Amino acid sequence: MAERPVGVTDQASGAGVAQVRTRERVIGADTISEQYVIPVPEYVEGFKLAYRGMVSTFRTVGLASANHNILTAFNKTGSTKLLLIRRLVIQTDETAALATVSPLVQTSRITALPSGGTVLTKVPFDTALTADTNCEFMGATASDGGAATTITSTAGTRAWADFKMRLHTAVGQVLMPDESLVPELCNDTPIVLRALEGLNVQVVQAALTTSHYLVNCMFEEHVAV
Repeated sequence: MAERPVGVTDQASGAGVAQVRTRERVIGADTISEQYVIPVPEYVEGFKLAYRGMVSTFRTVGLASANHNILTAFNKTGSTKLLLIRRLVIQTDETAALATVSPLVQTSRITALPSGGTVLTKVPFDTALTADTNCEFMGATASDGGAATTITSTAGTRAWADFKMRLHTAVGQVLMPDESLVPELCNDTPIVLRALEGLNVQVVQAALTTSHYLVNCMFEEHVAV
């Protein structure tokens, strides 16, 4: 189905002929043009997609201390891109009984650049697109179950929080589905991170070293047009 612009009179400004975006197709012996609209949220108007990618932490072992940062996403100083978070989920695994409160994991906005940690490699949806190094993701370990690489970042005001799974008695195996760390509507209406803005994902209370976390993120980088 080909795209076919159609000229229309620009009544608002009187500038002359503008164009309406249409798709062209043939029905019987007739060629018709059907108008279509690509919805764009107002707050990203004037930007276009520059990169779409995925990123995942390594399996992160819980710490016996509170406020354990397990992932940060940050749009650095001087960035000309918008970093859009569309999906952010966690999976948890418990390899021993945990009779106390379930792990509480929160997401918050931050405005200070995180340090430490392990910079995570972004994987593109389309290899023809190039990621911006100013849009950075960090995890709290450099290998699955490996030694901690502590992310230094102070969580902001709690924006989204949820209890994750725990085993009151450790019998058999329990596989948990993805648990969202941001509202589900972010698939259509993403969280926008401008220059010097980021997200912090943190396990709030002290945990056992038999608790394990894995965070996955789907994101986009947009550039001004």
